[in-house]
Amino acid sequence: MDTQILYRVNDILVTPAMARFGPVSYQMAGISSVAVFHHQKLNPIAVTTVLAAVALAAFAYLGREQYPDESFWSMIAAPVALILGLAWQRFRPVLEYRLVMKTAGHETETVTTSDGAQVLELRQAIENAFHMPRVHVEHVDTIRVEPPEPPERRDQGLHITRDWVVANADLAPR
Repeated sequence: MDTQILYRVNDILVTPAMARFGPVSYQMAGISSVAVFHHQKLNPIAVTTVLAAVALAAFAYLGREQYPDESFWSMIAAPVALILGLAWQRFRPVLEYRLVMKTAGHETETVTTSDGAQVLELRQAIENAFHMPRVHVEHVDTIRVEPPEPPERRDQGLHITRDWVVANADLAPR
């Protein structure tokens, strides 16, 4: 079987028949929803700037008698650093993107990354697979091309398939 790969990055693989996340595979027919959420996290530069503002304010308070000139400049720099840190967090937050995929069996698979384009591309690949014709996959451990049957089996004339066994369970050889 020649399988079309819609998306592949590291241990994530999406084909028209299934989606594999590491060792876990899901059939496309069993996936009920896919969503992408983003969450803001603290920017390390903003956190460092706010901590510097706190240190400057502490120095301004504790050093006001012993170092009055430096304490004055520290008192001016502390609110400036605090405003810069808060502005940096407001306009340049670190975004974390989560793709949440739910199955009909109420299982969820979550992929978390800071690369928004990658997670949106994964969601689009899964949505594209929803709209493709279904392909029957018996086992999804590995994607491989099945070798042709040996010539002596082709000449026997009787070829029992899995569909024939299901339709004729009482006639199937045991």
